[in-house]
Amino acid sequence: MRTDRKTQMSKLMQNAWMLVKKYGLSMRDAMVKAWGIFKLKGQMLRGIVKFFYTKVDGSTRMAWGTLKADLLPQQAEEGKQKKSNDTVFSYWDTDKQAFRCFKVVNFLNIA
Repeated sequence: MRTDRKTQMSKLMQNAWMLVKKYGLSMRDAMVKAWGIFKLKGQMLRGIVKFFYTKVDGSTRMAWGTLKADLLPQQAEEGKQKKSNDTVFSYWDTDKQAFRCFKVVNFLNIA
């Protein structure tokens, strides 16, 4: 259990530093974003979550999404695993019934 927590905190710090290096955020802002994404992922693994992010065109999007295995379509679980990208967060959009993603730096909050 202890090593699992250390691994999670290490990943959190790696994500925060990535935001500092790639997008020039302050460490405070990067930690806020990293914690927000960490909490969002945890909640999505348990069920459907309402959250907000800024789209590439600058508008704000309210989305309902999940990562819970029994709520994902069958082919998604059997499909090929894509290469991990820490700058993008992918999720199953329950409204659109499709996978969607957004840049981690554009995450706003969980409703």
